[in-house]
Parts: sequence; C-alpha cells; structure tokens
Amino acid sequence: MAQNQCIFEYCNFGKGYLRIFFPEKKNITSKEIMIDLEDYSMVNGVVTSIDPLVDRIKFELQKLDLVFMPTILLLLRCEETYKTTMPIPMKSAWQAKMLYNKEMKARANKDEFYTVNNFYKREVGYTFNTYYMDKDIVESFLKIAKQLGTEVGEVMPYGMYLCDSLDYTSNYVFFHIRRKVCTMILVSEKDLITSYDFAFDDAEEVLVNFLLVASKHEFEMAKRKITHYGVSADDPIDLRLGIPKLGESAVVETVKKTELEQSMAQSIQQVTDELEVEWENYENDTTLFSKRYADANNILRTRYDTIAKTLLSYTGMKSRITEQAAVFHINSTIYAKMDIRNNRVMLYLATDPEKYIKSRYTCALTKRKGFEETSCLYKVATAFRYEGAFSLIEDLATEKGLVPKPKD
Repeated sequence: MAQNQCIFEYCNFGKGYLRIFFPEKKNITSKEIMIDLEDYSMVNGVVTSIDPLVDRIKFELQKLDLVFMPTILLLLRCEETYKTTMPIPMKSAWQAKMLYNKEMKARANKDEFYTVNNFYKREVGYTFNTYYMDKDIVESFLKIAKQLGTEVGEVMPYGMYLCDSLDYTSNYVFFHIRRKVCTMILVSEKDLITSYDFAFDDAEEVLVNFLLVASKHEFEMAKRKITHYGVSADDPIDLRLGIPKLGESAVVETVKKTELEQSMAQSIQQVTDELEVEWENYENDTTLFSKRYADANNILRTRYDTIAKTLLSYTGMKSRITEQAAVFHINSTIYAKMDIRNNRVMLYLATDPEKYIKSRYTCALTKRKGFEETSCLYKVATAFRYEGAFSLIEDLATEKGLVPKPKD
C-alpha cells in the first residue's frame, strides 16, 4: 500500500457500513472512521444519494483534525461481486497473459463491471481469477472521492488486499470477520486461490461455507491439503477446523478429507453449545459514560434512548448515571445496565446468558468488574440486534415479574 493512501472498506451486506482507515505513519497514530449505512438510501447495494454521506465523512474528518485526504484504496465486500476462473495450459506466463487478455476483450459484458485479476502457476499451465465488481458501486465512490478533493487510486475485493497483507507460505484458509460478514480466502504458497464474502449468523454457517468452498477449489489447489487456518474478528468466534492455526506447527499425521469433515461436523455441534465470555473490564479507560453518550452518533443515541425508555416503562423502574454506565433499578434491586462502547450499545441484564445459547439473539457472559449482578451481556451493533433487545427485556420482565406502567 502506498504511503499517501487511505482505505475505504465498503460493505453492503445487510444495512452495510463504510470503514475509513488511515494507517499509522511516522509520529502519527492510525485513525479510523466507522459509518453505519442503514440511514442512507441504498438500491442494489449502491448509495443512491452521496451528498449526505460526503457531509458525514467531512464531519468525521473534522473531528479527527484531518484536513488532507490522501488517495483512496477502495476495498469492496459486496454481494454483487463474483469471480470467474480461467485455466490456460501454457508453459509461458507471457503467452498465457496474451490469451487471457484476448479472451477478456471478446467478452460481451466486460463494460458492465470493474474487473481485477490475479493468476498463479499450476502443473498444467496458469490459472487466472477475474473478479467482477459492480460498476455503479465503483463509480459512486469515484464521485465521493471527487467531492472530498481526492481520487480513487485502486479498487479490489477485500480478500485480494487481505491476501497481500498476510505473509504465510503454507496452504491456508483465513477468515476476516466484521459486522457478521465474513471474507474467506484460500491461499496456496502466497497465491490467492479464491476470495468469498458472505453474511452469517453463527460459527456453524462459517464452517459449512468453508467446507463447500474448500471442496470446490480442491482442483485449483492441485489437490494440496489445507494445513493451517487464521481468524481476525471484531467479535470473538470459536472456529475449530481440526488443523493448526497459522504460526503453529503442522499436524504430522496425514488426515483424510472424510475424517476432517467428520471432525468439523463435531465442532459445529460443540460450538452451538458454548457460551461466549466477555473479559473486557475497561480498567484503564478514564472516559465517563456521559461523554461516551455525548460523542456517540445519532444512530447509537437513538438506539440507547429507545431501549432505555423501554426499561423505564415498567412500574417503579428508575435510572441513575454512573461513571461506568446507566443503571436501571427498582429500589435497591438492579435489573439492567447500559453502556456505549466500540460503536455498540452494551445492554447488561440481570439474567442467565446461557438461556440464549441457541437463541436468535445470542448473549455473552461478561466478566466486567462491577457488573456481576447484570452478567448477561447483549451487544447491539445492527438493526437486527437492536430488535432483539426488546425481546430480551420482555423475557427479563416475565422472569422478574416486572409490571408495565399503566398507559395514560
């Protein structure tokens, strides 16, 4: 990546998000802007009116004291991106490239997409991967860049960038997870075999997608066994593939594919019966809850206010603001706490999180100090999770015998 370049990571799965990242430079720490796109009009994965989004970006840049916008590297995690694979049985890389370019020029729909490609050598020649990215999406960001006084220098699927940023020589699969969207790449000796983006609800779906993609691309990898895996995730996720993580020693014994599938099937069942544990205590954070609330964007504050209003709709329920969080109580009994962290509303409830292991709205067991009474942590980061908060509060009211206030 060029020195004077920032990253625009655009995802249009679900409500979508735009992450703007300024890498660390000499004497300058890295900076990040995260924008949820649920309040911006989108059609077929494209932001239809870019002016409000540009205004939001400019506002966030001012907050970070960023006056200069460098060239943009646009990374796409989009449902509309697809890939074709073209094997060319030529010993010469130059001849293979000539045939590939000739074939691409002859394709009738080439002007409807923005394309990038990579290729790698196989025993019988070369294989070319072509990624087709929606032209309307790319052109919308060209317009956004122009209004920001810069330009888009390069466009690629996120998985291609991810492969370039990793430095492992083994045959591996890597899962990059953000906002319940996974970018999965298969890499063989630093060659990108495939990149695939998909939304998911739980670890089981990620594992199932891995089995399908790994089986499909076994031929492209010349039947080489996947020996390692890696994960980067904004929320902890337990993936057990029966193979070592990147950086660990490889398994000595040979494992047949059928045995690997059986091992993963068992892991899928185990992972659905486990409970996530949240260990973050924020001991070194000196910011006050009131400031975190004031600094939150409109979406977060609206979600917080509506959830708080729902809790206060029960007879006798009151709230008080502490340095750590908002506390909801009836007399001396605490029923819930709320905080805002990492672009999420954190809802802590006085109930057992294990009840929600197999629920649509999974919870975590928090180990945060001072929150022992409200150990069930529910993180609200999406519209779907926002809706689930009201179901959990209704469950809590039923369990604790809370009585709704009479309507006026």
